[in-house]
Amino acid sequence: ITVDVFDNIDKINISIHSLNKDKYENISKIKGSFDRAISNIKELRNKFPILKIGINTTITPELMKDKEDLIDLINFSKSIKADIKIMELFPDDNREIVQIEKLESLVDDLRYDKTDESFRRKIYKKNVHKIILLKCTCSAVKNYEDRGKACYENNDIYLSMDGDLHLCRKTDDIISIIDELHSNNYVLLEKKMEIYFENLGNRCKKIQGEYR
Repeated sequence: ITVDVFDNIDKINISIHSLNKDKYENISKIKGSFDRAISNIKELRNKFPILKIGINTTITPELMKDKEDLIDLINFSKSIKADIKIMELFPDDNREIVQIEKLESLVDDLRYDKTDESFRRKIYKKNVHKIILLKCTCSAVKNYEDRGKACYENNDIYLSMDGDLHLCRKTDDIISIIDELHSNNYVLLEKKMEIYFENLGNRCKKIQGEYR
């Protein structure tokens, strides 16, 4: 790790979905990746003591059943002076989803106090350490009468590695900005971003009844 890499970075987010070596490497599909990942994270903290680090993890039925693994993740984040964000899975009809609300009692048991709450985010704090519970946008908007507006006002920008801006995780509607990024055509890029934001939430506007 070189200092130059982090000259213009205020915060880095790192995804860790288990501190169980076998589970971690089953997810990463790379043997030996667990030890390297943990070692690199600790080295990062040691070399950059004031860098903001966020640990991201997704709550799964398996992790919910093994709460000690989840508590280990929370304690690990605390040990390296990093906040931890625990997120819902994207709601897919083919898999079981754990609602983020089911973690609230666990966080309370750990004696964290809720300090802030917004559309789909609840922030808990204990001294300087934070636990953020984040509900998936698609799960949250179904509770609103005007789903299109809720989606538009609260959605995240989803940019895939191939340069596609996805308007909705439930559809294949995209706006490609890869050419503009390669050519540094910021004028056309700005126009495409305007189109992107104009069309956010369109699918939710058409849905009546329960979100599916």
